[in-house]
Amino acid sequence: MDEFIPTPLCCELDVSHVVTLHDFNYTPDFLFTGESHDFWELAYIRRGSVGVMAGSTGYTLESGEAIFHLPNEYHNIWANGESAEVVIISFVCKSPAMRFFEKRMMSLSEEEKELVESLLRLGFETFTDPPDILYQKKMNLKQDAARGNLQLLKLRLEELLIRLMQSEGIIDRQARKSVAAGTRNDRLITDSIIKALTEKIYGTTTLDEVCAGVLFSKSHLKALFKKNTGYSIMDYYTHLKLERAKILINEGNLSISDIAELLGYSSIHYFSRVFKAKTGITPTEFKNSSKS
Repeated sequence: MDEFIPTPLCCELDVSHVVTLHDFNYTPDFLFTGESHDFWELAYIRRGSVGVMAGSTGYTLESGEAIFHLPNEYHNIWANGESAEVVIISFVCKSPAMRFFEKRMMSLSEEEKELVESLLRLGFETFTDPPDILYQKKMNLKQDAARGNLQLLKLRLEELLIRLMQSEGIIDRQARKSVAAGTRNDRLITDSIIKALTEKIYGTTTLDEVCAGVLFSKSHLKALFKKNTGYSIMDYYTHLKLERAKILINEGNLSISDIAELLGYSSIHYFSRVFKAKTGITPTEFKNSSKS
């Protein structure tokens, strides 16, 4: 009797964890400040048009298209002046075959779109949290989730990835490059730095502290900020402090010494030197000129 010879089944892609499985409705003015993390992310545009950043390059994505973000790659997303529906799936997969998705943008087929929808439905059946929670760090498992649901999630996500590897829906990234997207992201980063400086106007901060909250190198941030404002970051911080000092002096409720202390200057003498160097007059001279 002939013996049967079993065929071994290989595992091209092994998704070990799902991190987020979300379905968002973006308002026309929605924008995100950007992030990076040590796992993969797939952003699929179900409806509308969005701007995205992948690293330092901006792109435009339309309905039915998706982009993959590498682990530890800075990325950002916003609505392009109209409402949009975006599905975010992030996951851990250390299989070498994931190299296929590096810097990849794709147009999904109807079959692939249905796989995304089935993942969302299964996620809704499996996890307690609504699928549109922003910045959620952990999805919580339903106590009554059906047996095997997590394995089904794994299998469907792996099937989606394999189908995409086999598809012909690859988008030329060059064709989706957007100077406007990059400019908007630069403005967003600049605004986030200004916000950080403004929050520290009563007190002190350092360049390292400001840059620590933004996901780019210090040298890149310094050049970007200078380009967009005409100031260095710390010169702009001084500018903000002195503009606030002028307001406080004009209000007349605090002494110049109190204002200097409130704004984080080590002494009234140092405050006066900085004020005169930037405005051409001392705080006292400014106070007297305001009264005349």
